Amino acid sequence: MGTIAIAVDGNHVFNWQGDEAEAKHIIEEFPRGAHHVGMTPDELSDEGIGQLLKDGRFLSESPVVREMQMMGVIWRILEMEINDPERPGKVADYIGNTNFDVDLQMHDEGVMATMAATSKLNS
Repeated sequence: MGTIAIAVDGNHVFNWQGDEAEAKHIIEEFPRGAHHVGMTPDELSDEGIGQLLKDGRFLSESPVVREMQMMGVIWRILEMEINDPERPGKVADYIGNTNFDVDLQMHDEGVMATMAATSKLNS
């Protein structure tokens, strides 16, 4: 089981912990939830990330809305390419044995994510 620690501009916001099955569930179910509310997965994910970047937290009083926003952020991260020749694939491919620290930042080019990974196999 791996952990994804989410920060905005270096300030911790929340952690998600899960294994391959839970990652697969988010990857499959989040797009369905987005379409259910009339949005694409990218649009709904961007909305949650935008709120985090603007306010440093999710503002909704509704636990269901906050859960969907967190799920959108995690979905986006799980779908990110690692971009390391020694570890080809996406974050989701390694979630079972790797912890990720992800710092989201707004730049002129848009949202940037700085990621550090720690393999639990080398611990």
